[in-house]
Amino acid sequence: TFIGAGVGYQFNNWLRADITGEYRTQADYRAIQSYGPTFCPMVSGRCFDAYHGKVGAAVFMANAYADLGTWAGITPYVGAGIGLAHLRFNNLTDTSMQPAGGFGYAQNSSQTNFAWALMAGLGYNVTNNLKLELGYRYLNMGKVNAPAITCLNTQACGYERQSFNLASHDIRLGFRYMFGETGMAPIAMSAPGPLVRKY
Repeated sequence: TFIGAGVGYQFNNWLRADITGEYRTQADYRAIQSYGPTFCPMVSGRCFDAYHGKVGAAVFMANAYADLGTWAGITPYVGAGIGLAHLRFNNLTDTSMQPAGGFGYAQNSSQTNFAWALMAGLGYNVTNNLKLELGYRYLNMGKVNAPAITCLNTQACGYERQSFNLASHDIRLGFRYMFGETGMAPIAMSAPGPLVRKY
């Protein structure tokens, strides 16, 4: 799960931009590695290790959006963003799935990566100033690199490292409040006033 906020500026009826920050709670990282008898001579066939850890992030983005027109109070939009993702990789363990057992762990770590995003969604005019938004975002947070794993009960420790690309498909529900003048919607021509005659 994640929560975020931002502040921005609407340049005209079609173009707006903002700067956002968000906190993403830790998600499970799970992986299984198999390897041949060269590295597990006591077992016939293949050996397996199971990895488990937690990955969280704080993300800061600069975004631009194009509003595509308004119909019945609904405005579709597309957008893109670039920024930074500060990643936390915690509690990484390596457990052997063989009868002989084996266990290892890595120190907690953090790193900051370049991040980018693509977005699309719909905005709904609750009032002239308040917009409700439902959107999809693809967020790429770069590669996560864990420290070397230390083995506890085996002499043959390779001090291996886990690394993977981190991305997220997000469905976001939120609101946007516009301060100041509210004349940013496409302007419609006003009908002429009634003609009044006196007799």
